[in-house]
Amino acid sequence: MDIVEQLQQLGIALGGMAFLMLIQILVVDRLRMGAKHVPGTPIDADQESLLLRASRTVANTNESIAAFILVVVFCVLADAYAVHAEYAASGVVA
Repeated sequence: MDIVEQLQQLGIALGGMAFLMLIQILVVDRLRMGAKHVPGTPIDADQESLLLRASRTVANTNESIAAFILVVVFCVLADAYAVHAEYAASGVVA
């Protein structure tokens, strides 16, 4: 079996993660426009604010994506079984 075929599901998991990040960014941008938030100014620390919660979601994703990508790269470079790498990546996305 070709290595490309083995890592196809891993690529799908990475694409899924990228799609989710894009959706998060679009939601935050839409909420900022709706709230007429001035770019570059802090968001009010109101725990009931959907804008604050959505912004924190994006920040959490930005913090964790680096570790996710490093683990995926390590799996590929360590020649791990593709099935195990796919399962690990899909578990993070799902």
